[in-house]
Amino acid sequence: MNEAARAHERGLDPARRKRDGVFYTPAPLVDRLVGDALGRALAAAPTTATVRVVDPACGAGAFLIAAARALLGRGEQMARETGAAWGAEERLALLRASIFGVDVDPAAALLARAAVAELAEAVPEDMSENIKVGNALLGADAPAEAGPPFVWAAEFPAAAEGFDAVLGNPPYVDAEAMTRHHAALRRHCAGRFEAARGNWDLFCVFIELGLRLCAPGGHLALVVPNKLASADYAAAARRLLTREARVLALYDLSEAPPFAAGVYPLAFVARRGAGEAPPPTLARGAGDGEEMSLGTGLSEGPWPISGRGDAACVAHMRAVGQPLGELAQVWGAATVAEAYAIAELIVEGEVGLRVVNSGTIDRCAELWGKTPLRYLGRSFLRPVIAAPERLPPRRLAQARTPKLIVAGMTRSLEATIDARGEVLAGKSTTICWWPADLRVLAAILHSRALDDYYQHVHGGDRLARGYLRIGPRQLRGLPIPAPYEWDRAVAAEIVGLVDRWTAGDASVAPALDALVDALYGLA
Repeated sequence: MNEAARAHERGLDPARRKRDGVFYTPAPLVDRLVGDALGRALAAAPTTATVRVVDPACGAGAFLIAAARALLGRGEQMARETGAAWGAEERLALLRASIFGVDVDPAAALLARAAVAELAEAVPEDMSENIKVGNALLGADAPAEAGPPFVWAAEFPAAAEGFDAVLGNPPYVDAEAMTRHHAALRRHCAGRFEAARGNWDLFCVFIELGLRLCAPGGHLALVVPNKLASADYAAAARRLLTREARVLALYDLSEAPPFAAGVYPLAFVARRGAGEAPPPTLARGAGDGEEMSLGTGLSEGPWPISGRGDAACVAHMRAVGQPLGELAQVWGAATVAEAYAIAELIVEGEVGLRVVNSGTIDRCAELWGKTPLRYLGRSFLRPVIAAPERLPPRRLAQARTPKLIVAGMTRSLEATIDARGEVLAGKSTTICWWPADLRVLAAILHSRALDDYYQHVHGGDRLARGYLRIGPRQLRGLPIPAPYEWDRAVAAEIVGLVDRWTAGDASVAPALDALVDALYGLA
């Protein structure tokens, strides 16, 4: 029936799939996550195969099918051991007692019923009281325009004490799409869920719903965007997860084949309750890859799932440094509207403000005139703003200011120094102005210590192939040794080495790493 699920997805209008966040979950990921979460739930109930499982956004039933197969396997084994009957009637009874699901799409819910019922040689109607139509997020007081409500206590009274496992891959709908297409749903959730704070995405409230549905000691296992690990707006969801549950396992799927949704997933398994638990494990991908212990519990702060950086070093750097946003002015280089206006002013030439973007920035180097700049569908080798007076006044002032320009999507921090105010920073870059020597800030941003820090704190939000999201929010929070606390001799040596680096001698990088370590007081 996985093929039926795929066929159902393919049959949906692409605009609707994007609007509603409906995307197929790869079978290896379903099997891995169900095996982990359900295995833990069954281990806690060794004398029964009746474990209540629910998917609150079940679609065509991928997670429910995998869970049903696992429970039927357990039931068959127990029947063999006890000599009990094990036929179609017993299989259906087990499924009716164990498998529950909800979906807003009636066609998807029907597919799920049929697939689960087929495992017991039954018909879809036999699972009609277990897999129902509705929006799992909407209460009885939801306005009609928000969608079909679903009152859990009334619809599933057998699970009034909670479910032993809550599984699924909730819809991928971000704040912008919700505001545009699901405004009534967003307003309703904002008044109903603690996780609906800030610029929240739909997965945040599904996490909270999952915790509510879990029985004490039950397990929650969801596939969500990896923004859960570090996005500011996901802090409330992280707080709920770490306050009301213990995260047991994380699966970083950012390097796995991407979902059709174009997001970079993270899966987690958590146990509801505040009891003791070992530090969570982290695995890469959905296969049987090696797991590593994170070595520490998680909090509402960013989760260190990159596997880079040492927690003790991160804590030390935070203690001795100050947030860059308190020491410097950190700006986004251009809004979307400004980026289009700037594009009309770019020409090939030698005279005017040079234009750079993320693709023409390297570590302590500017690739202007060496690497083509691609800007909103056009390409330039020597892009300039020949008529800078036509720029928005704020952007012209920024361009004329000495600054550091930081690339926006790279595998490690990359910045170029504009010492004379001769460069316009293009879209997807960040500008840092600070009153001390820009060369020292450049050395700090390019150091091994700060790279490890960034990967530790923000690596969970990375894209495919290790690319990082780098913007004003992340940069403002970086701990930087305050200039008035620098060892002057160390700072002077850094300046000399950075001059050599910008002249083309990248061999100075290890020496700079050691000097930056000295600024932080790292051994």
